[in-house]
Amino acid sequence: MKLKPSMREKRRYLVFEVFSKKPVSGFNALSAIQREASSFMGSSGIAKSGFKPLSRMWSSNLQRGMIQVDRKYVEQAKASLCLTKKVGRQNAILRSVGVSGMINKAKERYLR
Repeated sequence: MKLKPSMREKRRYLVFEVFSKKPVSGFNALSAIQREASSFMGSSGIAKSGFKPLSRMWSSNLQRGMIQVDRKYVEQAKASLCLTKKVGRQNAILRSVGVSGMINKAKERYLR
């Protein structure tokens, strides 16, 4: 069954940046964010928000990555970024760089 465009979930793509003393891997950063978002929003919040770290959208030279989230839950996703204090075994600061409604625009503007 195909859904009408008005009934589909409206996604946003949140680009974030990691600041740490040493470069971190994308897997470590995305798993730390997933863990913190899960503890902040809970299992049902993660399910409702459609929170999904996109592993193929990691820029190792810029230390930036992307998360897919429902448009109603962008602020909670940003809060979970701010609450993440460790990536892997090192201290890190995460900040939101920008939000876009189209994955190609987010990639073009913030990951290059």
